[in-house]
Amino acid sequence: MELNKLHSTVITVMKDRGNFIHEREPLLFLVGSWYHKWLSSDAKELALKIPCYHKEIMPLLIEYQYWLDLLIRIMAIGPVIDQSGASLFDVRAYRIADRYQRQQTDFLIAHHSTDHKSHRFAQDIQISTDRFLPLFRSEQIDGRKEIVADAFALLTVIGRDNLIPYAVMLDMERDLTLFIKQTAEHFAEKAFAQMLCTEDFRHDHDHRDAVLDALWEADLQRCVVFTYPYHVDVSAAVINEFRGRSKICRIALSNRFTHMEVEPQDLLLTRAEIGLGKEDDILHVTDRFSIKSTDCGPELIACLRALRYEWNVAKFSAFTSPFPVKWLLCVHHGHTIDHWKTQFKRDYPEISGQLLSNCWHIIELTHELNWIDRFILSDPHGTVVLPRSMVHKEIIFSLQEYLDARFKHVVLSDEIDQALTQGGRVYLLDAFNIILLNNITFSDDPENLQIVVPDFLFYTYQPFTRYLALKHHFDALTGGLREALDERYPVRSDQWKILSENVLRSSRAALRAFNNVLVVNDEEEQLDDQPGTITDLSSAELVERVAVKERKSIERKPPEHLEILTSGGKCTLLATAPVLISQNGTLIRTIAAVLDPGTLFVPIDEVIKNMDLKNMVDRLITLSDEARNWHQHLKELEEQDANIFDTLKRQGLSVSKQTFEKDYLNNHSSLVELHMPRAKQDWMLICQRLRIGDSRTAWNAVKCQEDINLLKAIYSQILTLMIDTESFGVNVSDLVLEQITTLLAKLPDPGVNAKENKKDAIALINEICDKVSLQKIEQINPITL
Repeated sequence: MELNKLHSTVITVMKDRGNFIHEREPLLFLVGSWYHKWLSSDAKELALKIPCYHKEIMPLLIEYQYWLDLLIRIMAIGPVIDQSGASLFDVRAYRIADRYQRQQTDFLIAHHSTDHKSHRFAQDIQISTDRFLPLFRSEQIDGRKEIVADAFALLTVIGRDNLIPYAVMLDMERDLTLFIKQTAEHFAEKAFAQMLCTEDFRHDHDHRDAVLDALWEADLQRCVVFTYPYHVDVSAAVINEFRGRSKICRIALSNRFTHMEVEPQDLLLTRAEIGLGKEDDILHVTDRFSIKSTDCGPELIACLRALRYEWNVAKFSAFTSPFPVKWLLCVHHGHTIDHWKTQFKRDYPEISGQLLSNCWHIIELTHELNWIDRFILSDPHGTVVLPRSMVHKEIIFSLQEYLDARFKHVVLSDEIDQALTQGGRVYLLDAFNIILLNNITFSDDPENLQIVVPDFLFYTYQPFTRYLALKHHFDALTGGLREALDERYPVRSDQWKILSENVLRSSRAALRAFNNVLVVNDEEEQLDDQPGTITDLSSAELVERVAVKERKSIERKPPEHLEILTSGGKCTLLATAPVLISQNGTLIRTIAAVLDPGTLFVPIDEVIKNMDLKNMVDRLITLSDEARNWHQHLKELEEQDANIFDTLKRQGLSVSKQTFEKDYLNNHSSLVELHMPRAKQDWMLICQRLRIGDSRTAWNAVKCQEDINLLKAIYSQILTLMIDTESFGVNVSDLVLEQITTLLAKLPDPGVNAKENKKDAIALINEICDKVSLQKIEQINPITL
């Protein structure tokens, strides 16, 4: 049967069941087409990665995939030959029966005989041999009547359209598909399939092995694994169990288009392929670079190239001490040189001695150059898009405040989609963010976008950025299983060959011209010598990459024990021991096998052992100085930026200017009572602007002033739950998250809806984890005990 007919049949089933969203049909068809091609190929594994995720997609995708897979299998079954023991299942009688009747009746109608014209069954039932007829083995129905009746949603459509003009024997114990997902949500028991929820044994390897042993005898011909943001915990041990005996398809949803190395089994869909933007968007993006000629002089270039070399030799962590290209980009004349030196020392505490002196000298030269005021010209109708940084937030906010009065909007990079739809020019100051560049979609004229970068940073940090942005895109179109499954592979491969040569040639020529003007050497022209590009991954993407690293470490069979040396001493851990690591300011739970020198980490056992419940509760209900003195800090900010009210108003502040000046800029609090904004969203905006880290715990503490014991009790229950389940980091289980959400809903002034309460639960977990002390790994040695 052709794919179009398979797809339309499945969509009919979903519509009949009331489980269909029309807008998602193109995505479902795309998934179905690649799955169908893969099943017809010799490839044993497929990792289909889709840069699109909304909560509504997952239940649709699971149902679509189940019905499509089942339809393909039924279409492959030939006409039944041996009908002995065969029966019809009386689905109509089952559906109108009450619960007692369903328990006491088998609803089977036995087969009697067949000739060339008809099949005859008990109850004087006679059916033509040229009609579709699903037959079952009587002994397989007992205990499965409900899921068999559910399968008739598809069987009825097949029969109605007579897609199969003969009788088939449906075996419920052979040629099955195993569906695997981290959580049980949207994962109901199904006929002709097995469902495996890895959350059931997330941190219990013995239980995991017992579950996998129980599946060993099952005839599982295919495995379909679903992952989506924060729900990627399907361990390598589970996949390895079926590798070699089943075809394995992994369907991975993500919030945007991003990838690391393209594996042989990968098939990475681009945004254009799923209907988000056009194929040539990335070509337009790479044409929109505006490299500003700053007349910086050879001294700054020589200093930056020397610093880059020293940085690489020192091997600083890319997460805690990234090369300061983004930091230097933000240096402006709103602060003195001494301020910037102090800020750099605060942001880079690991830097000292001569290296720190070199950095300070570069700051002096950059400040003197004043590239921001010279080249970022005011545009009251335009929007500036700044890079986001999890580790250096202050310097980004400083530039945001400095530019705010000169533009209609000054936003961060995750708001670029809105910026491009609001009209006016968009000035992007995040030129090295390869993933961001690959996720820009134009709804209007591409000419409205300018990717602004000063030459002294572009030609010293990554002069081949345009090539790397294009490569990220074309790696998806030409790598992995594309050659085997994609009929457009030859065209795209040829296109990339020509395009890459042209872009590399022009990039080298531009770098040569820049070096010649400054009378510096040409040694920087080799692409291989360039540092890694900025990716600025989201928390969900960091969790996914840690999970991939975890799976790969297990596949490599790591040593059983690791000796880990830190500045505070040493410890010995099992490679499978749970640990908490910091990645770009995000705390993630994983295993010791993924640890690298330079990583900030702590064993989960240490977190639990050192957790003083009473002390932690007291810390959570105690406001930070920043939160307690928010009026004063907001007043100081208003003195520096007279437009602060207008800026906050654009961002969603709900109060009038009169109220802002009366209640926000003036402190009416006492020693016993702290006044806060009435609206929670207003408080969150203030905290974001003032960089108050304990925004939600401070809100809870103030709103519970009259019943602080209730807040203490709820925090104690939450901490006990986290300790008992070892739930630390952003990737806690859905079950734990739901329990914490339920507890927080008991507080005065809970979120306006379940989604808001869940955000509060995630934020509280993060604030608790932020109080955990981490240590930097200096060395890791595999050992044998």
